[in-house]
Amino acid sequence: MTDEDYANGKVSPLDVFEGQGRGWILAFARTLAKHEDSGLAILLLTASVVEPMGGAIIGRGKAVAKFCSGFVKAFPDVPGGKSADVAELVCDLLRDGLFHQGFIKAGLILEHGSVPIQLRGSAVIIDPLLFLEAVEADVHKAL
Repeated sequence: MTDEDYANGKVSPLDVFEGQGRGWILAFARTLAKHEDSGLAILLLTASVVEPMGGAIIGRGKAVAKFCSGFVKAFPDVPGGKSADVAELVCDLLRDGLFHQGFIKAGLILEHGSVPIQLRGSAVIIDPLLFLEAVEADVHKAL
C-alpha cells in the first residue's frame, strides 16, 4: 500500500488497519511466540489490536465500547461466561490493567490451555498463543 493508493481511494482505511494490525503488530507477536516465556509480550501486542478492530466495526464511540466490540467479534463464545459480560471484565483486566497500567491485575491468569480464553470462577484465564491465533483469524473476518 502506498500513500498514493490511499489518496486515490484504491486502499480504504480498513485496508490500512488490517495491514498495520497483521503486518506490524501480529507478525511481531507471532515471531515472539517462538520464544519461551513470551506470553506476556504476545498478549500485550495482541490486545492492542482488539480495540481498533472494534472501532473499525462500530465506528465512533468510547474506547471501552470499541474494545468490547472487537473482543466479542474475536471471541463470540467464552467458556464459563457470556462473551459480552466477559468482554467488560477482560477490558478492565487486560486493556486497562496490563496494557495501560503496565501490570497484571488480580483475576488475570496466563496459562497454556485448550481454549484462547475462559472464565473460571471470577478469574479470566488466557492462553496467549491461542489468544493470538484467534485474533489473527478474526482480524480479517471482522473487516
